[in-house]
Amino acid sequence: MLYCCMAPGCDKAYNTKFNLKRHVNSHHLKTHRHVCDLCERQFSSNQNLIEHQYLHNGKKPFACRTCSKRFRQASQLSLHKRTHQVEGSQEPMESENEEGSGSQ
Repeated sequence: MLYCCMAPGCDKAYNTKFNLKRHVNSHHLKTHRHVCDLCERQFSSNQNLIEHQYLHNGKKPFACRTCSKRFRQASQLSLHKRTHQVEGSQEPMESENEEGSGSQ
């Protein structure tokens, strides 16, 4: 079952009510309840705040099991894993070339 956003002009749909509520709060109601203690930047979810704080403390908690390269966000690790899927291939994947642009 999909939960669809009812805001005019918004076509977002989510698998859970929680994700829909988070979307509505952050994108339509502009609710930002989570504030960084160091720079006072505001976030709509605690997870976004936690990932932001990795910038300040230098932590990279997500590690690639294949090459041990580390990342601040699980999504960055997920994109990186694709580079290993084409190992042995003649052509590198596009994301492999873009990795050095500050994603660490």
